[in-house]
Amino acid sequence: MLKPMTFMNCSGGGVGGFLRRRKEHEVVVVHDDLDLVLGKVKVKFGGSDGGHRGLRSLDERIGRGYWRVRIGIGRGVRVGVGGVEDYVLGRFRGEEGEVMGGMMEGVAEGLGVLCGEELTAERAGIFVGGLG
Repeated sequence: MLKPMTFMNCSGGGVGGFLRRRKEHEVVVVHDDLDLVLGKVKVKFGGSDGGHRGLRSLDERIGRGYWRVRIGIGRGVRVGVGGVEDYVLGRFRGEEGEVMGGMMEGVAEGLGVLCGEELTAERAGIFVGGLG
């Protein structure tokens, strides 16, 4: 497991450098997604960056052939107050925080099941289905 010490928007460099030193690897990126409702999780392989700057950075350095675990953060009422950047970098509080906390526990458990095994669409479906 790798957690780059850069901001997500610049993570492609760190991940790309790490992968160049590995003979075999499978990449699973867990990231926020404004277009999914709060607490919703989707898993897919490949695809476009959808305007997500972190995914764009990864795509530029390692290509698009990796798994994506999309964590729904919704647009929320706070987006209008400080804009999208403040919203995605802010903390979830109250009911939003409870939803995110429970969802992240499920994601962590699902990733534990997937680690060390070949990742397939069937496993991805089980992972998402297991989150309720």
